[in-house]
Amino acid sequence: MRSRMVLAVSAILLMATPVRAKDCPVKEFSLDAREDSRQRLAKNERWGKEYVPVIRPFLQRQDIRFLRPEIDLKPPAKEGNIYEIRMYRTNVGGVRPWLDLYKKVLPAREKYSKIVGLWSGEAPQPNEVVHMWAYESLNHRAQVRGSMGNDPDWKDFISKSPQYLAEMQSVCLIPTPYSSMK
Repeated sequence: MRSRMVLAVSAILLMATPVRAKDCPVKEFSLDAREDSRQRLAKNERWGKEYVPVIRPFLQRQDIRFLRPEIDLKPPAKEGNIYEIRMYRTNVGGVRPWLDLYKKVLPAREKYSKIVGLWSGEAPQPNEVVHMWAYESLNHRAQVRGSMGNDPDWKDFISKSPQYLAEMQSVCLIPTPYSSMK
């Protein structure tokens, strides 16, 4: 699975779209099939009349990222989670060294909570790393983040990490009642 390219869709839309857990949060696809899929959707009457008008008022923009899996996808073992997607833009050439540091500290980081996925950017941002975490609640997330700050391995990672990073974004997601990621 790691050698194939994947498409990550807008996180908000992802959490609101009913899909099977084994298919989340990414869907493998062929670049050659992309245009065919778009044409089939354009011809799908329900898509155009029932789905698009309902979601359009909620969409401010639509981002599409082509991401390469860095680890195997690890869907959460239980329901009732909230999710955090963290996106890091690295300095040019910083993805691989930052990922090497991150993968090395990942076992220490996972003592506090479990990762769902880790990806590196292909397009439109090749200098990007994205990862997703599952938490029991926002309070659990805050507790985990606080505990990590005292971990010596994490402190070492944090001391080495900034030289590779240009920007960081974090989005917390609460799944809709009908999402399989609930």
